[in-house]
Amino acid sequence: MKRSQLAWMTVAGLWLVVVVLFGSAIPPRGLYIEPVSQVFHTTRAGASLLSSAASVGMCLGSLVAGWLLGWVDARWAILLGATIEGLSFVLASQATTFSLLVGANGLIGAGVGIGALIPVSFIVGNWFKKGSGVAMAVAMTGTSLGGSAMVMAVNFFISRWGWRAGYGLLALPIALVVAPTVALLRSLPPAQSSLPAVERPAALEVSGLDLGKALETREFWIIALGQFLYGCVAGGVLSHLPPYLAGIGYGATSTAAVVSVVLGLNSVGKIALGFAADRIGSARALAFSFLAEAIGVALLLGAGRTVFLVPAVFCYGLSWGTPLALLPLLTIYSLGLRHYGAISGLTNIAFFAGNAMGPWAAGRTFDASGSYTGAFVGMVLALVVTSLTVLACRRLELTPAHASSRSEPVLAESARR
Repeated sequence: MKRSQLAWMTVAGLWLVVVVLFGSAIPPRGLYIEPVSQVFHTTRAGASLLSSAASVGMCLGSLVAGWLLGWVDARWAILLGATIEGLSFVLASQATTFSLLVGANGLIGAGVGIGALIPVSFIVGNWFKKGSGVAMAVAMTGTSLGGSAMVMAVNFFISRWGWRAGYGLLALPIALVVAPTVALLRSLPPAQSSLPAVERPAALEVSGLDLGKALETREFWIIALGQFLYGCVAGGVLSHLPPYLAGIGYGATSTAAVVSVVLGLNSVGKIALGFAADRIGSARALAFSFLAEAIGVALLLGAGRTVFLVPAVFCYGLSWGTPLALLPLLTIYSLGLRHYGAISGLTNIAFFAGNAMGPWAAGRTFDASGSYTGAFVGMVLALVVTSLTVLACRRLELTPAHASSRSEPVLAESARR
């Protein structure tokens, strides 16, 4: 089989991994806020701790993933994350106290952080040199397509059997889909994975900065800022979109349908901007994505009227999860693959910190004012700032830190295995 065919089969397998691990854990979490707050008698801010705990877990999990990629095959990181996530869904379904439920959501997030975005983007980066924007975008459509399907499924489970079933039944696809899929994947193309490290030619070496040099660049801190602000908005809006829509008069079925459409549209946005990234650069494509998302969130303020809801769903849907594909591309573009696991693990701390803060801040804003308006306005401003700052990122070859490291080519840490 040709390498290109193997590469796209690998993307298909990674897409399934993302569908199950990310799609089941992150997009549906807003559906739990109302039923859980009723059972445990919490405020909106209190119930939002479920989302925040998952984000903290994802933060810690991303650090573990970055460390693991330097020592084990990326497939083992995916399997470890899947195991933790599946068992945590079962634990959440059996939680008898709110504290235990929060802890279970933290472990669910840890599973996602270890097994989903970082090892998946790393494997795509290994397989694709040209056309990596489209390949990364296709793999990451699993976050939105998977989320779209899971939102409808979880809404059905909750309406029929309660929120405990909404958690417990999500363990099944992890066991039935992820494990067999990962067993068939390869983390590296055959030319790289079949040779001992000492026999691999220089052509297989990858460029990039080590962690210390990356920390000296403006690109690292711009990406970290972008991750943080995007994380705030992604977590804050999506987690509170169901209760927000319910509060302005939409029923549970309509609310779930809106969230599902948002996630479905995002798959189109990822692929379209993936093509754009291959042509105009990942920084420009990312800036456009953030600006489109800002427009979508602003339009949500008038979502009580259809004339605002429809374009809001369109703009927000096309752009909501697109940075999940474009930020890894920008990291590779500006900092390289040489120590991608460690660098991405650190920048993802910023994303997950924002993802933890966003839902809590939006919940606190609602509790204090009875409205989400202040939270949404703040998120629009954050997106505009982010869209401007990412344009300052340079490609790897133009960073001063790269000049001093070009004479020291090394193999990617995982390729040494």
